[in-house]
Amino acid sequence: PGWRFRFARSLEIKAIRNALLIIAISENTARDVHEMLGIPRERIVVTPLGVDERFFDAKAPKDSKAFRSRYGIPEGRKVVLYVGGIDQRKNCRGLLEVMRRGIDHFTARREAAPVLVMAGRIREDEQFPLLQAQIEGLGLQDDVVLAGFVSDDDLLSLYGLSSVFLFASLYEGF
Repeated sequence: PGWRFRFARSLEIKAIRNALLIIAISENTARDVHEMLGIPRERIVVTPLGVDERFFDAKAPKDSKAFRSRYGIPEGRKVVLYVGGIDQRKNCRGLLEVMRRGIDHFTARREAAPVLVMAGRIREDEQFPLLQAQIEGLGLQDDVVLAGFVSDDDLLSLYGLSSVFLFASLYEGF
């Protein structure tokens, strides 16, 4: 990292250490703040993130064929859904390798292989060319749909359409 990043990080750490109270989004984040920065646990309050209630009852879209067509999701294939970024901690390489093995398994059994749909701000990320190269290197061009950013309504439909949600992250704060 450059000097600007290191300088900004030092300012962040100083602000955190001087704060009267730290609000963390999970017990894991609170533990990290305590262990990594030495903040006393009594100065950390955990307020878990909420989820919109609509996501508890996700259903496939009414016109599944049109929805699939809009995003380039092939008909007749189950959907494996990934939602998130593509920075290194998200382990997209591992995600793609798992998909490659899964597709090989289904192909060997002469069954329709699933398709991986990746939703999130993917194309804008500086890692996007690397992701594309990994997809091509593993021969997954016809097996990965890069949906990019989707609205909450479409995300709800993607969850409903999906058979599996796959998240291979190496580290999250929660």
